Amino acid sequence: MINNKKSLEAYTRKLFEAYIDDNYKEINYCKSDLTRHLILLKTIEYSTAGKELTFEHLVDFIPAKIASRSHKINCINELCEKGILKREENINDKRSKLISPTKRILDQYSHMHQQFRDVIKLFAE
Repeated sequence: MINNKKSLEAYTRKLFEAYIDDNYKEINYCKSDLTRHLILLKTIEYSTAGKELTFEHLVDFIPAKIASRSHKINCINELCEKGILKREENINDKRSKLISPTKRILDQYSHMHQQFRDVIKLFAE
């Protein structure tokens, strides 16, 4: 139990530090709104799995109880304008657009993820 408390303390400290770290300002911007955060998580999931995610599927993934359709669309557009996400033409279906995180965001998220993993490893043994 004591080891669990120590690991929880270290993990929450690292979470706090990540939330105020300027190196993660774009990710933290997404975390400040649940809809933006869920959009970011889904785009990172699809990108790292090598799957394509269309604008409409991304909108549909976020439940209506979380956000209205217009709020989801506004969030995606805003994240694209801020350079957090990128919108590309879908060569398989010209009517749709593909949404994915930018390389900068993937790098930030990967670095943050590694820091959290390192903290967890300290207490896994």
